[in-house]
Amino acid sequence: MGAIDYICVICDERVELTSYLQHLNSHRKCARCTLRLCPDTDTCAVDEPASKKFRGNHEKRHHTSKHSDKGKETLSCKEENCSFSTVYRESLTRHMREQHKPKRTPFFACDKCDYQTNRKSNMDRHKAAYHKAASEADFICDMCGEAFKSTATLSRHNLNSCKFRKQEERPEYKCDHKDTDGKICDKVVSCPQVSEKLTIGGRAVVKAVTSGDHIIVRGQPKNGPPAEKTIIFSNIDAGKLAKRGNDTIPASGDDEYAWAARETLRKKIIGKEVYFKVQDMTERNISYGVVYLGTDETGENLTEWSIASGNCKVRDNVKKQVEQHAARQAQAEAKDDGLGRWATDRPSPRENIVWSVTDADVFLANNLKTKIPAILEHVFNASMMRINLPTLNTFITLSLTGIRAPGERGPNGKEEFFDISKFFVESRLLNKDISITIEGVAPNMGNTQKEPLFVGTVHHPAGNIAEALLKEGYAKCVDWSMGMLSTDPAKYRNAEKAAKLANKRIWKNFIAPDANIPESERSFTGKVLKIENTDSITVDAAGTPKTIFFASVRPVRATDLQEDVKRKFDKMSIDPKTTPKGRGLPYLYTVPYMFEAREFLRKKLINKKVDVVIDYIRPRSEENGQVYPERTCCTVRFQGQNVAEGLVAKGYAMPIRHRHDDNNRASEYDALRDAESKAEKSGKGCFAKNVPEPMKVSDVSQEQHKARSFFTFLKGKKNDAIVDHVFSGSRLKLFVAKETCLLTFLIGGIQCPRGSRPVGNGVFEPAEPFGEEALAYTKSLLTQRDVTIEVETMDKVGGFVGYIFVDRVNVSLKLVEQGLSKVHYSGKQGKYANELIAAEERAQAAKLGLWKDWTPPVEEVAPVASFETKLLPIFVSTVRWSQSRRNLRNSLTKCERILRKLLLLLWAYKAKRNDVCGAIFAEDGLWYRGKIEKISRDGSEMATITFIDYGNRALVHVTKLASLPAQFSLAVLAGQANEYQLALVKPPSDEDSCSIALNEFISLLESPEQFSVNDENLREGSTSQVTLTRKGEDVGEMLLSQGFCTTVKKAPAYLNDLHKKYLECQESARKNRLNLWRYGDITEDDDTEFGMRSEKK
Repeated sequence: MGAIDYICVICDERVELTSYLQHLNSHRKCARCTLRLCPDTDTCAVDEPASKKFRGNHEKRHHTSKHSDKGKETLSCKEENCSFSTVYRESLTRHMREQHKPKRTPFFACDKCDYQTNRKSNMDRHKAAYHKAASEADFICDMCGEAFKSTATLSRHNLNSCKFRKQEERPEYKCDHKDTDGKICDKVVSCPQVSEKLTIGGRAVVKAVTSGDHIIVRGQPKNGPPAEKTIIFSNIDAGKLAKRGNDTIPASGDDEYAWAARETLRKKIIGKEVYFKVQDMTERNISYGVVYLGTDETGENLTEWSIASGNCKVRDNVKKQVEQHAARQAQAEAKDDGLGRWATDRPSPRENIVWSVTDADVFLANNLKTKIPAILEHVFNASMMRINLPTLNTFITLSLTGIRAPGERGPNGKEEFFDISKFFVESRLLNKDISITIEGVAPNMGNTQKEPLFVGTVHHPAGNIAEALLKEGYAKCVDWSMGMLSTDPAKYRNAEKAAKLANKRIWKNFIAPDANIPESERSFTGKVLKIENTDSITVDAAGTPKTIFFASVRPVRATDLQEDVKRKFDKMSIDPKTTPKGRGLPYLYTVPYMFEAREFLRKKLINKKVDVVIDYIRPRSEENGQVYPERTCCTVRFQGQNVAEGLVAKGYAMPIRHRHDDNNRASEYDALRDAESKAEKSGKGCFAKNVPEPMKVSDVSQEQHKARSFFTFLKGKKNDAIVDHVFSGSRLKLFVAKETCLLTFLIGGIQCPRGSRPVGNGVFEPAEPFGEEALAYTKSLLTQRDVTIEVETMDKVGGFVGYIFVDRVNVSLKLVEQGLSKVHYSGKQGKYANELIAAEERAQAAKLGLWKDWTPPVEEVAPVASFETKLLPIFVSTVRWSQSRRNLRNSLTKCERILRKLLLLLWAYKAKRNDVCGAIFAEDGLWYRGKIEKISRDGSEMATITFIDYGNRALVHVTKLASLPAQFSLAVLAGQANEYQLALVKPPSDEDSCSIALNEFISLLESPEQFSVNDENLREGSTSQVTLTRKGEDVGEMLLSQGFCTTVKKAPAYLNDLHKKYLECQESARKNRLNLWRYGDITEDDDTEFGMRSEKK
């Protein structure tokens, strides 16, 4: 076809088919010269010769149709009421299509502009022409960086669309077309198309320098990462760099001066703007051309610079063309001057390059947390990159500490924002001098990776790239490596939080966990009412109790212990199979470190004000049939310190391991992980290497016989305790640390109304008036507080009765004073009778609580009730101050007579505590009934026996004990020794005076005469209060008249006569200055209760 010639219709020049189009384009330089000639010049009706030329083929076809016969026919529209007519069939066709054919709804619409069409092929051409991906484009605008697939679209853009190119900056060309009369058209036009061969070029930024003659340039980003182009400097060679080998290809080394050439060029142009001209292009999108340092061709020619500086050499295969003469001359001058690769002291190639670290532990130990100079060679994704360490001649793969960016291989291919986040890092750090701090190595995670993945931080003078990625929403924080961070992780968390709140990039659909919480409720200050668990507390929030949980924290479990520690602990712990059903100890005392954690929180927070910030609310959920209620998770601060952090630092709690996509976490989660790391290093709490000592706690609140055994140790003493639970206004559950027991405690001296109680099947018994108020008040006053108790007696179900003090305040007085309790009869006889009665009178006067409708009663003189006197003869066996024991002669004689004749079986009895058995009294060698109080554990096999028929005690060897037959059991014959206490008589509080009075009391009881007692219907626990007489003489009266004792201030009405007689005896001793009264009045301001033994304060 090349032999066929064609005649140009404009200039009559003969051209070949291959160059016809290019020739025609040479005439399209201005509107006046872009004409076509009418071929029928002889018959053309147009008079002017110039009019025989047309702007395009469509005008030419329109004109030539007038010369045909068909053109003279008139074509009319056949539609009704349409008068259109024309001589051109094309016009009629267009008229029918536009005016009378119903318009169809376009099937295809462009998702990037408003273009619509009915044909898919039209849409494909539209997208290819206007919306081609930048990575597939080959031509870049040198002003705005927009990429195009063809030179035509680039030309139209430069001429009409580029916003950065002003009209006067557009390239101008002169039209050199000759008219028919030989006149040259010299009109100036702004058209980038020229008749000579097109050279592709433009402005770009150097993205990477892969060798001394090989660079990668990019355009400016627009709606995504810009297009890139690989450019090789034409006609020069810098040498090949070393390459990493694989299983089939061995590693190669550097060519001579190749590494130095690359480094010289990299430091000169990386990240700078250049102007390039492509002279040739391969199918692999690799271009050969010339690059200028600057914005146009006036800048420094890098090819010429590379040759002149000795950085590169002219290729050996370049023909000795005239245009290469200057390059060869420049190279010869560089050789003569000894520049670059031609120098005698040029750098030698790299040797022994470590492409992969084999021993990560050794490498980490030598370089941990040390700044190392580096060059970023490749970016896998925004958070993972290939690093060159020139000083160590080593390459490593590095993951940025504490963050993760979108990856290339997600579940559905590339993750969203992978390309743009990768470009974000490349545009700032690729091939630039940086320094890194290696902070750890990533766990293998079960992958069979060939080389270790190091974790570290990249340092650059412009800032921290990881923090910038987080701030722009290109990455998220990850917990597994955040703990390795050598700097403050709060910066990372704050940057991520800012991106979340702004819904940037990967957080575009993010909804804050506290978004549904009103702003006014997101933080508050309240008083801690109760420690619910080691991860939850109850806080008084504006008068409403609210249970909150520590965010991202859970209690310690047995599985958190080290394996060897856990095995030892399991062996030491109580076997749950041996614990009676329903009687197991609370988990607080069985789970390791649970009690310590509760105590840490209780001592630190209870009844104190804390600052609460709600981090998130975990909704109600159900899993495996178990329902988990909604939880309000917060960060709690006391005196500026994070309570959860302190709990974790002690090893008493563990941070929750959240999923990477779980945004419900504590606002200071990194501080919790850091505290956990410190606790693990110091071996605290659950990280200890020693076995935690199991708590051997006895719950005596459920078994009466256990409670009775502990009653002996608690009675008559002041004991410290912790209020574990409040059941009602006066019923508590206490933990006594000294005796390691849990007990039920009833507040003594008062009568408190009951609250609502369950009676079964979900039914509750209604509360008594002010029962709920009393419960709430006692809870606020005593819940989990340190208290002091005074146990006085025990009820029939094992409950301990006495007084309780908090901050040295008697709780009985507080309840009575608030009108929430009444003074019980026992309280009016107790040691705090005066205070309780006065408190009740104040509540009555103020009409508080139970006394709101109270009216003062009308005083009436009532006759004194008579009380029958019934004297009972006794034998005194044992004397303790104001107590004695008696024996009934008839029953005792019968019991002695039978025991003398009985041969007991010694060898068949095994002694147990609290058993009633037969025992030999050492002084007479006879058998008596006794109760085993205690069995020694020192190997002596001696038992402490209380002889229940005489009241005395003795140490008896277990071989001298025997079981009693049924006819001698307590069910048949009760113990004959009973405890009695002198009624209305108080011993002196002074130790010396008390000893003198006791001796006097014993001397009175040593008389051979028989004594009698009269029960005065007063009790202290199980001890009856009596008057003791000898031949009609009252022993209490004797002690009072001699000034050895005192009497109570108040007495029941039916004992007024006895009390009056005792007061007269006391007054007589006082006037005569006998014994206690020898120094004057000894009456105390706060009198103890009548009928009770005096106790030292």
